[in-house]
Amino acid sequence: MDFKLFLKVLLKRKWLILGITILSSMATFLLVSRAPKIYVSSAQLATGFTERNDEKNENAITIANKFNNLTEIINSPHCMSLVSYRLVLNDLRSDQPFGKVYKVKDEFTSEELTDIVKVYKGKYDSLDIIYGNDDRELNAIQVLKTLGYEYQTLMDNFTVTRVPNSDFIEVKFSSTNPKLSAYAVNVLCDEVSRYYGFIKNQKSESSLNYYSKILVEKKAELDSKIDSLNKFKEMHAVTNYGLETQSKLDQVARLELSKDEEYKKIQALKRALTLIKKELNKGGIDDSEVSSGSSNSKIYDLKGKISDLNNRYVVSGQTNKVLRDSLNYLRNQLENQISRSLNENTGGSISNAGIDLMEKKINTEIELEIATENLSSIESSIISLRGNLSNFATKETAISRLELAVSVAKEEYLRILDKFNAAKNTSSNAGNIRQSELGLPANAPQPTNKSLLTILAGVISFTFCIVFVFVLEYLDVSVKTPSNFVNLTNFFLLGSLQKINTKKGNLLTAIDASNSNIGFRNQLRKVRFQMEQSKAKVFLFVSTQKGQGKSFTLLALANTLSLNNKKILIIDSNLKGNNITKALSTKINIEQYLNLDDTNSNKDLAKCGFNLITKTDINGVDLIASKNTLSSPSEFFGGRNFAEFLNMAKEKYDFVLLEASDLNEYSDAYEFAIYTDKVIGVISADSEIKNVDRRSFEFLSGLNEKFAGFVLNRVESDHIIL
Repeated sequence: MDFKLFLKVLLKRKWLILGITILSSMATFLLVSRAPKIYVSSAQLATGFTERNDEKNENAITIANKFNNLTEIINSPHCMSLVSYRLVLNDLRSDQPFGKVYKVKDEFTSEELTDIVKVYKGKYDSLDIIYGNDDRELNAIQVLKTLGYEYQTLMDNFTVTRVPNSDFIEVKFSSTNPKLSAYAVNVLCDEVSRYYGFIKNQKSESSLNYYSKILVEKKAELDSKIDSLNKFKEMHAVTNYGLETQSKLDQVARLELSKDEEYKKIQALKRALTLIKKELNKGGIDDSEVSSGSSNSKIYDLKGKISDLNNRYVVSGQTNKVLRDSLNYLRNQLENQISRSLNENTGGSISNAGIDLMEKKINTEIELEIATENLSSIESSIISLRGNLSNFATKETAISRLELAVSVAKEEYLRILDKFNAAKNTSSNAGNIRQSELGLPANAPQPTNKSLLTILAGVISFTFCIVFVFVLEYLDVSVKTPSNFVNLTNFFLLGSLQKINTKKGNLLTAIDASNSNIGFRNQLRKVRFQMEQSKAKVFLFVSTQKGQGKSFTLLALANTLSLNNKKILIIDSNLKGNNITKALSTKINIEQYLNLDDTNSNKDLAKCGFNLITKTDINGVDLIASKNTLSSPSEFFGGRNFAEFLNMAKEKYDFVLLEASDLNEYSDAYEFAIYTDKVIGVISADSEIKNVDRRSFEFLSGLNEKFAGFVLNRVESDHIIL
């Protein structure tokens, strides 16, 4: 939208805008002055939410949610209903009621009022809502409406908000009675405390019952798991599987080392025994006669003791010092006994070296026998220990499963116990909402701010008018200004004619009005100059739509041309709307109408056309009138020598002006164009350019130089230069 154009529109309508602004300000001032005085009382509720926050470590969002929930409870129908019961019971029982009790007493009998009071009392005690299930409850609802204590009215008058960054909720009530306002906020605080405690106790008892039942179940489950673990340990005599397993592993490791040592020892003894036998054979001694299996019973007994004691030493893990010392002692005895036995049996027949070899052979055989038994015992011990370790692993897995089950059951029990304690704590703290500040009657009514509201009303109405005008102008897609027309159509503009305001009258009265308008006459002169400079004589006036003002434009131009001493002939060739003929019909005889009646002798215009000419009231302007017809120009003028008549008229007149029906609906302009020198389009500034107009514009563009351009009609005086 053109900003300059918008400013001109505002300036044009400034008195209307100022009038609306002043009227709205005055109306606001009167309404505020006559409005009833409003008294506001306030009270405060302490919630304790922020005090308990230190114990629970709740964040700001959780605290805010608690305040929001409490506010919703206060504004709920249940809580407000309790307030309405208190207010109505006070009015029905008090000598100085707040409401219009006389209306209630006129509407209901004393017996009905007694029943109504019982309804209120019962609902109040049970913290219930009146649903209107019977006549008594319906009457009670009607009383609330009559006294103005129904839910919606109370909600409109109560304001419940949290005091920022505090533990308090502020309650306000507005009314025309200061005592009612104070009484209402105090009653609401009372009922909030009662109702909040009621719903909190209900929730707490429900939670306690629920968690108490689950707690018993989880305790029984935990005890069962602990009992199963204890029985398993008792059955398998478990002390500490971890230490026992490590001990067995250490024994297996030591026995493995002992096994390797015994194996090496056996190999060494076998090699030593082979060498001893070779030495005995060299000395001529038969080694088969020398054996560890001597018949000496003492040697046999010592060998048995050494073997038993050695097994015990191996089984004990080869760490028992007493057993080791005993083994060494027995081995020394065995060596001494073997030495004595050989001396007795040989009787001195064998040399001392031979006896030493024989003794050495027997000791080696005994050591080999003992080492072989040791190796067998060690291997047996290793197998036994590894079997025990396998049993330990199985039992330890079972114990781990049982201990895990006990741990899980314990965690679940403790979790439920925490929730039970929390519910118990909530139950003990339920209903701790309390009134911290009493509501008192206001000393003065609320300020009306008449001056501020008046100014605000004026500013709003003024702004609304500006916005409204802007929206109208924005939605208005009419041509409006010459520059808009050129931008929309790209056609040459012969000139612009401002709007002529005539209350009543026809084309002639409009022409008379235009004569007294200097601006309009100057604009006509510009178009007249263009027509004179074109050197054309026959002009056809066309428009795309009806009502664009081409008849007025034609007459106005004829008038201004006549002022320049030009002779003008107007042929009313608008066969579908002879507005010019109608405007001048008082001066025209019926015989001078251009028609196709068989009884009429004006069929050949070259012969009789000048007989149809009538003088008009405009000096120098003549007219050939016509009647409306459904025929097209080619049908109407066919065979009537119209072209020849126009050539003859050119010699007698300076300008011949014709008018055609609108282009969008009729083809008259298409057929008239062949008879004329120039075509002038007329369009109204208050019209819109439509798609159908585009097709008509294509025809005008196709006329090339024959199309002189457009005249923009009915332009607002402020828009002429835009």
